[in-house]
Amino acid sequence: MLKTGGYAIHSSPSSNHVDHGFYMFSPRALYEYYVANSWEIVESVIFEYSEDHAYRRWKFYDYQPGLIEEFSFGGWGNKMLGIFLVARKMDHSTYGIMPQQGTYLKMWDESPQESLKIQLGSRLNQLLNTLPSIQRMLRFVYFIYVKLRRKPLEHFEQF
Repeated sequence: MLKTGGYAIHSSPSSNHVDHGFYMFSPRALYEYYVANSWEIVESVIFEYSEDHAYRRWKFYDYQPGLIEEFSFGGWGNKMLGIFLVARKMDHSTYGIMPQQGTYLKMWDESPQESLKIQLGSRLNQLLNTLPSIQRMLRFVYFIYVKLRRKPLEHFEQF
């Protein structure tokens, strides 16, 4: 629907908007769609705001896939997030290519040693499923580890 050089502009809720709208998008979904279809990413931002957003400052963070992986599973806490993405249509841009999430593409392209680690991890999970108390203890230790190595949001460029 755009001519070459036209801009697609998206601004949408991303996280913690239950019962507000029908969809919440991951910033990665839009980003990778446009990259897979050879569009130029002009701007890609995650914004954080509160329910009384008309009276409080919003925080903006530059976004690229993989930049915030340590926040992928609940790392932003209870904050409301939105995404803002601007993509420019190029001469060679398409629209029909559905992307595969880059995290999985990377995992599938891993070396045989990495593949073996994944298989061993899967077998370990099967074993742990038969021992729920050990599984709960390991999960607790793992989440403490993840919280300790998580970088504060200030690590990302904010403007």
